Amino acid sequence: MKIKHHAIRLILPAILIFGLTLPLAAQNSQSDKKISLAVLPFENMNKDPRQEYLSGLIGSIVRQDLSDSGAVILVDRNNLNEVLEEQKLQFTGVMDDESIIETGRLVGAEYILKGGYVFLGEDLFLNLDLISTETGRSFSFSERGYRENIVHAITEKLLSHLTGREYTLQSDGGERSIIAKSQQEPGRVLLFSHIIDARIYVDGDFIGYTTGDATIPYEIVLSAGRHSIRTHLTQNFGVVKTPEIIFSDWSHEFTLKPGQTLVLEDRTNHFNSILYDMQQVIRERIEIKPGSNEPAEASHEASFTDRQGKVYEITLDITFLESPEGEGLAKIRLIYDGEEQILEYSCPAGERKDFKLDLDKSELRLDMECDSDWNWRLNYSIWRTDIYQGLHREEPHQTP
Repeated sequence: MKIKHHAIRLILPAILIFGLTLPLAAQNSQSDKKISLAVLPFENMNKDPRQEYLSGLIGSIVRQDLSDSGAVILVDRNNLNEVLEEQKLQFTGVMDDESIIETGRLVGAEYILKGGYVFLGEDLFLNLDLISTETGRSFSFSERGYRENIVHAITEKLLSHLTGREYTLQSDGGERSIIAKSQQEPGRVLLFSHIIDARIYVDGDFIGYTTGDATIPYEIVLSAGRHSIRTHLTQNFGVVKTPEIIFSDWSHEFTLKPGQTLVLEDRTNHFNSILYDMQQVIRERIEIKPGSNEPAEASHEASFTDRQGKVYEITLDITFLESPEGEGLAKIRLIYDGEEQILEYSCPAGERKDFKLDLDKSELRLDMECDSDWNWRLNYSIWRTDIYQGLHREEPHQTP
């Protein structure tokens, strides 16, 4: 009895240990178990033989993604074809689910994947149906586009559903189109430009000159896809990037869809004209009639960003009137970059006076005209002083 009792005491810990470790091993085995899957040929829903090549292309990408995931065992395609022949079945879009499920069971697949695509002229609508051979339940996934990444994206959804884990299959390399160029109708670009004889470059190649007639476009026929366009006249023309004030040719990148007509406007202008407009933060005029005792008033809220990115906020309130002494009088309240100033400037009757007040990165300018018997004018403005005409000749131009 003692021997048996001792043996029982030795066996019990082993049973306890085995009872604790067995479920963990079983659980790990279950989590690492790969899913068997059979992929049927993808159906060309358009029935257009010109798009038949997409069936093999899409199928190859899906099978490669599934294989690379490490979560799926793919049923050999030869075995699948043999079963289909033995069952005298040919996969079509109307093949019933019962036949699909039976085919999956015969090849030992837990799931059958069938899919189809519709060619929409400029992209594809791709659909996948995942069918369980055990329960008969099906789940659908879809994507739309024309790039390889739409196939990777739909496979990500499929794998996530099967495993409960997230997968990243899309990449920069998958941005290429899977639609053959022969199947893509070309598009056209209508370029409107008011510049005369500017050179036009498309994807880096010279293709012609602008006519200078802003009402008649230069027409360019291009294949569908990503393109760039640029115009160049001389070093005195182009566009300005703000707030840094960087000079360059006008250029634009765009994606042209098959059959699309894209209208573009050349933004090229003379650099001095651009700079002149940018210099004028505020520029207005008010008038009074001498002897009427009726003042003129104006208020402005404005701002500009200097080349270092600092924003200058401006509040300008002006009253223009005839003083009791018969002079033109400008009363000004100016808040510039948070600092307030109260100013007065006068102009005797029959004279003209100009005034300037230096500010950080700009100046206040006043032009008082009190020499008329009918109307006295006050021209006032705030001009930036950190930029000026001719600046583009002193600084390098950005390469497009």
